[in-house]
Amino acid sequence: MMTTVNNLAGRLTTSRRTYLESVLETENIAFMRKPWQFARAKGTNLEIRMGSMKSPPTIFSAHFDVRKGSMGANNNASGCAVLLQLISETKAKLASFHDQAFLFLFLDGSESKFSGSRAFGQQHAGENFLAAYNFDLCGMGTTLVMGPSSRPFANVTTAVGSLVAKEKSLSFAAYPKFLSGDHRTFASFGIDACTIAVVPKKDLKVFAERFGKNDRSQPLPHFFKDAIRGRDKAGKIEKLALELALNFARSLVDKVAPITACGHPCVDDLKKKSKNLLTLFAEGKPKAIREAFQALGFCGTLTFILRVLPKNPDLQDTVMNWIPKLFSGKTLQEEIMALAKSGQKHDPAKLLEMKSEILWDKKGQFYRRQH
Repeated sequence: MMTTVNNLAGRLTTSRRTYLESVLETENIAFMRKPWQFARAKGTNLEIRMGSMKSPPTIFSAHFDVRKGSMGANNNASGCAVLLQLISETKAKLASFHDQAFLFLFLDGSESKFSGSRAFGQQHAGENFLAAYNFDLCGMGTTLVMGPSSRPFANVTTAVGSLVAKEKSLSFAAYPKFLSGDHRTFASFGIDACTIAVVPKKDLKVFAERFGKNDRSQPLPHFFKDAIRGRDKAGKIEKLALELALNFARSLVDKVAPITACGHPCVDDLKKKSKNLLTLFAEGKPKAIREAFQALGFCGTLTFILRVLPKNPDLQDTVMNWIPKLFSGKTLQEEIMALAKSGQKHDPAKLLEMKSEILWDKKGQFYRRQH
C-alpha cells in the first residue's frame, strides 16, 4: 500500500487514474471507465464489479482526484491504496462469498463539489445498493472514525462498523456531523452510506468537539488542514494507519451478508416479501405463512414484526399468536413478545448479534443455538 501512495502522490488527477488502471490491468482485474460531465465539471470514474449478479451490491469507494496545489497523499492516495488492496484480496477469495455482490468504485471529481459521486448517482438511477463505505484520509493515526450519512437508516452501517471494531478490538468512533464527503452524495440517492477515516491521536479531542458535539467554533483538526494544503506529502503517511483501515475494510466485506439479512431499508425484496405475507394473513394460509417467514429469515421476520406490523393494527393479535409457533423456547418467545408489545425500534447492532445465534429448524421454527 505504501508503494501505491508513493506512486500516486504528486501526480495530477488524470495521471492518477492511468496509474490505477495499469495496476488493475496488471492484476487482471476487469474494470469499466465511466466518463461523466456534471455541470461544468467532467471526469471519469472506474467501476469494478465482483460477485453475484442477482444480489444488490455493496459499494466500497475512494476518490482519486487531487486538490489543486496538493500532493494528495492522505487526500486521497491513502484511501485508494486501501481500496486497491481490498479489491485484490476480495478477488482472490471471491468464491467464498456465495451470493454477495460488490461494486468497487474509484471516484473522480470529489474535489469539484463531489461531482463524480453525483454523476454516479445519475448513471445508476433506479439500481438497488445495500450500502456504501467510502474511504478517505486513511494514512495517519490510530483511531478509526466513521461519518454516517444523516439518513434515518444510516445507523445500520454504523452498527456494522461498531461490531467490526469490537470484534477486532479497534479504537473506533462514529460522528454523524462528520465532514462532507461522497457518502452524503450516496445518501442523497437513497443509499445508506458512510465515510471511514483514520485520525491521529493529537487531533482526536478537537475532532470529537467539532464533529461529535457539532461545535463549529472549534478549529479543523491539523491532519485535515494538511490534507487540503500543500503539506499533504507521502512522507507523512503511516504504514500502520493504512493497515488499520485495510483490516477494518476486510471485516466490512465479510459483514455484507448480515447487512442483507438485516431487513435493510434499501432492499426492495424485503418490502415485496412483507407485502406477500400480509396477503397470506388476510387469506388465512398457515402453511404458506410459515414458509414466508422462513424466506424472510430471522432479521427479516423481526423487522416485519417491529416495522410492518404497527402499520397494520388489525393483524396485531393474529401475528402475536404466531410468535409461539415461530420461535422455539420460552426465553426467546418472551424476548420477541416483549419487543413486539413495546413497539420499540430494533437496534441494528443487537439484531446482528442475535442473528448469529438464531437458526431455523426442521420443525419450521427459529431457535437459539446452544453454545
